[in-house]
Amino acid sequence: MSVIKLPEIKEFTIDFIRLLKNRESRREYPKEHLSLDEVSYLLFSCYGKSNKYYVVPSAGALFPLNIYLLSSEVKDLDPCLYLYDNNKHSLILKIDRDLKNDIYNAALAQDCIKASKAIIFITAVWHRITSRYGQRGVRYTYMEAGHSGQNIYLMAEALGLGTVAIGAFADEEIDKILNLDKTRENCIYFFPVGRTKKN
Repeated sequence: MSVIKLPEIKEFTIDFIRLLKNRESRREYPKEHLSLDEVSYLLFSCYGKSNKYYVVPSAGALFPLNIYLLSSEVKDLDPCLYLYDNNKHSLILKIDRDLKNDIYNAALAQDCIKASKAIIFITAVWHRITSRYGQRGVRYTYMEAGHSGQNIYLMAEALGLGTVAIGAFADEEIDKILNLDKTRENCIYFFPVGRTKKN
C-alpha cells in the first residue's frame, strides 16, 4: 500500500470577511499545476483533524464521510486516486491512474472537470451514522458534507484557487469509477480545483 505524507499545516493570517465576500463558484482554471502544499491545505480544511478534533462538526461525533483526491496535475504527486487519511494527514493510493476523463463523462461533460488540476470527492459511509440514528443519519450526513464543502471553498479562496461544487453526475457510474462498494459507500459531492483564472 503506497502512502504519501502530506506537507505540514502551518497557520497563516487571512482576512476572513474578505474570504466570505469573495467566495464564489469558479469554473475556469488556467494551465498551471497545483502544489502539494495547496492540496495539503485543501484536504485539511475539508476533513482534517487537529489533535482529537475535526475541522467540521458531526452528529454524535460519528464522522461518516470519506475524502478522496484525484490528482491530475499536482506537482510531486502522480495522477492517481487517493484516500485522505486525516488521522495521519496523508494520502493512501487507491487507483493507479488518472480517472479525470471518466469522471468528466459521468458528470455531464462539464468543462470545469476537464480543466481541473485535482478533484476532491466527498463520499458517505452510511453505516457509521445510520447504525445510531437510522434514516435521520442520512440527513446529518448531507449536512456534514455541506460543512466540508464550504471549507473547501474558503480555503481555495485563501490560496488563490478556484473550485465549484458538483452535484450533477450519474451516481452509479461515479461510484463504479471510484471503485466504491455501493452497498455501503456512495459519492455525494465533489469539487474540481484549479488556480484562479486571471482576467
